[in-house]
Amino acid sequence: MDIRATLPPAFTGVASTPTASTADAGRTATLQGLAAVVLDPTAKASDAEKLDAYNASFRLAVTGQFANLGPDDRRLLNQVGNSDTAQAVKGARAAYEGKMLGAMDQARRTNAPHSQALGAAALSHFDSLPGHEQNLLFSSLNAPDRTGETPFASVADWRGRMAAMGGVSNSIDRVQLSDAAKAALASAPPASSAPTPPATPYVAGSVANIRA
Repeated sequence: MDIRATLPPAFTGVASTPTASTADAGRTATLQGLAAVVLDPTAKASDAEKLDAYNASFRLAVTGQFANLGPDDRRLLNQVGNSDTAQAVKGARAAYEGKMLGAMDQARRTNAPHSQALGAAALSHFDSLPGHEQNLLFSSLNAPDRTGETPFASVADWRGRMAAMGGVSNSIDRVQLSDAAKAALASAPPASSAPTPPATPYVAGSVANIRA
């Protein structure tokens, strides 16, 4: 399943409407429709459907499409951002970052190339996950920026880049670790035989931390 979010047809139609109030009403309707799936009071939506709706709402929010929401709709958007699906995405990313930090620490202690260790650890961790958990993780790794652009074209694209990292020994700045992850790494005591780590952080998916 392609888990990259797309603009819902209803919103696509509203975007070209010249009347601001009509556009705002369309955005409100879009949010309410997506929230109904993510929050799912009927318990009928599948996990995949919830994730797709969450990704769509996230894309619209990060690109500023929900900037003019009223207070009630902002509360609804916050509920989506704190939903079980949102927490699952954040949990998948936290587990991934833990694996990456462990791989970097091990590489530093053994004087192994960091990029090789990161690429191998990223693929190993991803492949160990069930299908839906892979989708949750990729949702975080491939989150769009403020222009709507995503770091990777597909899961296959991400896998290819990680495989390339695992096959080279030079530093590759591919993924932005969270501030907390970089702080944890910086505070780790270096092994006596290990060289000083390079200043450039190693990464496995550039993502703005806007899931909270």
